[in-house]
Formats: sequence, structure tokens, C-alpha cells
Amino acid sequence: MKSFRAFLLTPKRITDQIFGDIITSNLPVILLNTCNSSVELIKSMILNREANDYCKVSACNALAYAVLEGYISKESVVEFFGTLFTGEEADEVSDFWGLLAITVHSLYPEEIMDVIKQAYDNELINPGMIHYSDFEKALEFGKDKCLERLKFDMERDSLEDIHAAMSWWACFNEERKTYSSSPWIPTNSLSGHFKSASGQSKKNKKKAKKKKRKQAKASKKRNRR
Repeated sequence: MKSFRAFLLTPKRITDQIFGDIITSNLPVILLNTCNSSVELIKSMILNREANDYCKVSACNALAYAVLEGYISKESVVEFFGTLFTGEEADEVSDFWGLLAITVHSLYPEEIMDVIKQAYDNELINPGMIHYSDFEKALEFGKDKCLERLKFDMERDSLEDIHAAMSWWACFNEERKTYSSSPWIPTNSLSGHFKSASGQSKKNKKKAKKKKRKQAKASKKRNRR
């Protein structure tokens, strides 16, 4: 686990080259199955600001799955996730918080709804990924149902049966199921939404960079006067 984690803490370009789509698909289950029932190394990955954001979010997904395995309590994980919306965990233009919010949502986060609301108010969570109303619906849906759907995701992402793990791929399944960790997010699983969101992330970053350049130019003009 330690040597594997060391690879995941290398710069984003290198992790992408080594692991490719594994980062946004099977990595949560891999981390879960190699943690030896201890989640401390997984937590340390999440807290490392220099780590690849997508590796960090996969580690968050692994923690959610660890709840189902009984390695850690739901309350403890939700409380930990509640400390990750300060705005200091990643770059300003990162989609880390939006992707984290999807994982948090799957755990029925009634204990930290005030933190989630504040994160939306601070524009940390991109509502294009998940709306605040989805959290409200999750509370109406109930804890047991939320965890049941999370369990469905984990079992489908499991690598114990490689054929089953690939069965949701579009090329093998014309009528794809949309039974996900959230009944209001049309994806196959946490990792499925994670992959689609990663593409949107690149667009968001380009927009943010353009906005920053415009602001910098405007600031220079004001300083010249």
C-alpha cells in the first residue's frame, strides 16, 4: 500500500501516464482492498494538497466504501469530509469540492448540511455537478436507501469478477442502468459520474483562467492611471 500510494502522490502528469483511466474508475476499490482494514493512509492521501485531485477524490470514494465494509463508521467519515470544504484543499479552479460533494451525498450527510450549504454559498461546489436540492432529496430518501445504493455501486466496481466489472460499459450494454449512489444523478456509479465530471472540469478551468486574465488586465489598467 505504501509504495502504491507513493506513485499516486507523484505529479498529475505522471500519475495520468502510469494509471490512466484507473484513477477515475477502479482506484477506490483498489485502495480499499489494499488498505489492510486501516484507512489512515487513505486519509493522508486526501489531506495531501500536492496529490493529484482525482486520486484524492478516488480516495474519498474509497473511504465511503470503507464504511460499508465496517472499517470506519459513517459518522466518522462524514465528519472528516466536513473538514474538507475550507477552500484550502486544492487550487481555486479545482473541481475537487464538487466531486467530493457527490461522495458526501452518497453517505446521507445529515450531520454536516450546514457545511454543505456554506460550501455552495462560497462557490466551492459547482452546482453543475450536483445541486444543493439533491442533498435535500437525499435526506427525504432516507439513510438506508442511500447506503443501499452506495453498496450497489461498490459491488459493481468490485474487481472480484472482471466480467461483471466491465458489464456496465456502453459497448456491452445497450440499455444501461442508471441506478447510482444518487437517484437524482443519472450515472452508473460514483466513478462513472467522476469520469464525466473530469471532462467538465477541464472546461471550467479554461473559463476560470480566462476570467483571471481579464481581471489581471483590468487591474493593470487601473494601476497605470
